[in-house]
Amino acid sequence: MGLMKELRRTAQERLAFEDRNTLMIMGEALFAGMVLQLTNPFYQLFASAMGADDVAIGLISSLPAFCALFVLLPASLYIDRVRDKKKFLATAITVCGVILPIVALSPFLGDRGYWFFIIGISLWNIPYICYTVSWQSYFSDLYPPSKRAIPYARRQMTTYAVPIVTIMAGGLILSYVCKTQESKILAYQIFFTLAFVASIFQRRCIQKTEMLYEVSKQDHSGNPLKEFIQAIKNLRQHPQFCLFLGLLFVFYFSWQMAWPMFFLFLVKDVGFNEATKSLFDVTSYLSQTLMSNWWGRRIDKYGPRGSTILGLLGSALVPAWTVFTRSFPIILTSYIFSGGTGPGFQLGLFNDMLDNLPEENKSLYIGIYNMVMQISNFVAPLFGVALYTRIGARNTMYVSSVARFFAAGCFFIRYLWLKKRETKAA
Repeated sequence: MGLMKELRRTAQERLAFEDRNTLMIMGEALFAGMVLQLTNPFYQLFASAMGADDVAIGLISSLPAFCALFVLLPASLYIDRVRDKKKFLATAITVCGVILPIVALSPFLGDRGYWFFIIGISLWNIPYICYTVSWQSYFSDLYPPSKRAIPYARRQMTTYAVPIVTIMAGGLILSYVCKTQESKILAYQIFFTLAFVASIFQRRCIQKTEMLYEVSKQDHSGNPLKEFIQAIKNLRQHPQFCLFLGLLFVFYFSWQMAWPMFFLFLVKDVGFNEATKSLFDVTSYLSQTLMSNWWGRRIDKYGPRGSTILGLLGSALVPAWTVFTRSFPIILTSYIFSGGTGPGFQLGLFNDMLDNLPEENKSLYIGIYNMVMQISNFVAPLFGVALYTRIGARNTMYVSSVARFFAAGCFFIRYLWLKKRETKAA
């Protein structure tokens, strides 16, 4: 009995306060992952089933990112002026959730209903950008700098686990249950409705988090436009943050330029079917899920910079490893390796950003961080496809590997420079 009491007391302590916040953050990640994974992977298939042409399908990739570029900085500036970030975050989650079943009504609008769908998911990206920036800002307030690595790693672990189930379940349903276009459209509508239900639980998890320490509040009573211009000018006073953003763009460009190539090489060049490609993706997500906690503990113990470099080196090997051979087992191991090293730079870069984030106008600078990634997300895949038309998928992947090694080298030079500065300061 004494042992059971001790175990119960220990469990209650672990669930209290900060650990309770971590559980809620993980729960929010679970439902946020469901919202994304029940909708995003099926955008093009849904639109195609409604009769969308190639131009319309192409807009599905570019139009949401284009909308995000215009919204990011104004939204970030507004979030900095919000007194209750948790309430704003919960509202953004609700708006995102409500839009999804409305967009799913597109098939009832006739032959051109897919345009309503494409415009709808593009506009959906506006509240989703508000959610992304407000979540990152709220998370930086929820935990002190020394205690962010583990909760964020556990959140990412939960996020990676969701596609393992949704990709397999969605693929099986669409391949073996839905035999006609009408039944597939119905399945997509059910997916979007389930995503709305998941958003309700996602909001509930955020509402159950609690602030554990006082966060300094800034006065934002001035002119927002002048404040925005001044914040941009003040970037010069934060050279480490500017350097980080520059290197971030270099890596993200080298990383994202290869994204379309994996599908093109494996399906078009090698001849694997989409089910095999999905198996690779699921394996990668499983590897990410299993390794996230290990990377989080490493970042918590040693800081984010070293883990980022190790993760970047792992990422640099993956494109060349994938196209080096057409052997199924070797390509599968490249996906396992990719999933295992991915959390290193994903967790590392986010924590590195928070470590260098200026305290004033925090959400605005987080918005600039996200904008750098969005610009790369818009341009890099287009560059990769353009390169592919000239030199093919295999050579484009080799170029991506070289570019990623270059980015890792740049981060390593920065690591040595900062370490030298910190040693002198000590």
